[in-house]
Amino acid sequence: MTIAKIQRDAGAEYALHGIQGRNPALDWRLQFHDDGVDIAEAKSNSERSLRIKLSRIGNAQHLVDLKSIKPEISKNRVSYRHPTVEEWYINGPLGLEQGFNVPHSMGNELVIELSTSWAAQSQGNAIELSEGDNRWYFGSLYAMDSTGKTLPSSMKVENGRIKLEVSTRHARFPIVIDPIITKKTTLAANDQTPFLGFGRSIALSSDGNTAVIGSDGNAAYIYKRTATGWALAQKLIKPTTLRCNSTNPAWFGWSVAISKDGSTVMVGSSGIFTLYIGGFIPVPVFHSCGDLPVYRKQGTQWVLEKLLSTPNVSVDDMFGSSVSLSHDGNRAIVGAQLTKCTSIADICGAAYIFERGTNGWTSPKRFVSTTTYDASQGYFGATTAISGDGLWAFVGAPGGDTAWAFQRLAAPTGWKQIQAIKFAPTRLTKDFGTALAMSAIGDRAVITAESTTNISDCKGDYNDCGAAYSFIRQGAIWKFESVFTATDSHSFNYFGESITMSGDGKRVVVGTNSADCVNGNCGAAYLFDRIGTTWVQQGRVTGPSAGLGGTDLGGDFGGAVSIAYTGLSFLVAARRDNCVAGKECGKVYHYVIGN
Repeated sequence: MTIAKIQRDAGAEYALHGIQGRNPALDWRLQFHDDGVDIAEAKSNSERSLRIKLSRIGNAQHLVDLKSIKPEISKNRVSYRHPTVEEWYINGPLGLEQGFNVPHSMGNELVIELSTSWAAQSQGNAIELSEGDNRWYFGSLYAMDSTGKTLPSSMKVENGRIKLEVSTRHARFPIVIDPIITKKTTLAANDQTPFLGFGRSIALSSDGNTAVIGSDGNAAYIYKRTATGWALAQKLIKPTTLRCNSTNPAWFGWSVAISKDGSTVMVGSSGIFTLYIGGFIPVPVFHSCGDLPVYRKQGTQWVLEKLLSTPNVSVDDMFGSSVSLSHDGNRAIVGAQLTKCTSIADICGAAYIFERGTNGWTSPKRFVSTTTYDASQGYFGATTAISGDGLWAFVGAPGGDTAWAFQRLAAPTGWKQIQAIKFAPTRLTKDFGTALAMSAIGDRAVITAESTTNISDCKGDYNDCGAAYSFIRQGAIWKFESVFTATDSHSFNYFGESITMSGDGKRVVVGTNSADCVNGNCGAAYLFDRIGTTWVQQGRVTGPSAGLGGTDLGGDFGGAVSIAYTGLSFLVAARRDNCVAGKECGKVYHYVIGN
């Protein structure tokens, strides 16, 4: 479903009454004047409202001032009909969509200039609008001519004003330019407590309307998104029959996965917590279980369907340290990164692929590392990913700087190890396999290495900058395509701590909790679009910069990310974000993007 259809089909609650209206999804109050639109938080005073006004239009050489004009209002749509351009707004669940219908050419490049009462700052191919604590976004720019052809377009800030630039050299008029104004919305547990760690893990259904959020408090939360915003649908708690290590028991919520329609949910209970002795000596504490709960929706509730396990699994293996589900929810890959090696008393890791048929879940296929370079302390299974069609899977072994590809072949062969992907040691792709993401049909994958120290990959500032490596499948072989990192890459950025990919494999969001801001490490999530064979950064969102627990000013913002199948929205977790109840309660932020 496109942004246009979602906005156009908005319910009666988005209708405008006179020059005023509300946006219930974003809790905005709207007011349309002759000289622009005011947008304000419904509960705030009008002095903090954002005013946006169409100021000038023309080309790169000459811009013409536009006079004030009365708005025309119909249902949830507003029009300002100037002689040279029609400016319009549509109020809907994704935000306030703004558009411009331009009937005639003004040269090879069309320029539209907007004034704003808030500070504007470029964030890739988007604009951040800020005033006080408010952070709203102007982006998802799309331009199209009368034949349906997409026109090259961009936006920037110049002298405090927003400029939309569209190449119209070969365009057929009239043309449409269509950005959207939106904001991040916040999800938080209704039972906030200190150190809850809400947002330890996150997964978003394909339509972006169901989210499962893990925590450090032995619980996972399922949220549903409606026309009026996000609401808690159910809280899942640790099953009493879960087999766990008696010394360090379950960390229910460490990992989560969700099917395409949100009807199947998995919650892992095994993870690693770093305890700092004396405030600076790191000591890992392993929370490990031997079962993985699977929940299936019945009516409006998710009911425990099965505790997945196998005789090969010990309660010390960290079974469920990573989980991933196919779109139909019938195939799952589960990591167990502390599984002991068969030949030595050391940690190799393992991964298990389960399948659900008419008779329930079958016994899994087990895989372990089969090469020496990542067998000892390789943590094979620390990360996993499965394609939407359930025919391809990846397993990361970041301790051995390796990722493995698996394919599901016809019976009786079934799942088979296809390829081990590892760069030469001289490339310095440290922790390759930190995070994995795959397209729906398993033809594209991106694998991160958060501690990469390669000078070229890091754009010169190379101490643990982190990078992402794009691969494309040709037949049954995965081939390296390109490498990318943040435009503000720097030492100790650890870009690639988390990653998520849209269904078509053309959009990713990459997270890091160590990105810099004015006050220190705030964390960030970076949006990239695949253009040709190159990944181009389109935007960057950052975490809050004050009042957060521990030493991490961003509250671990970017530690987990998840994007909808459509690529139109995504979630970013900040599990150490503070709340009224105390430190490190955690929050998850929801962003709307576009085509």
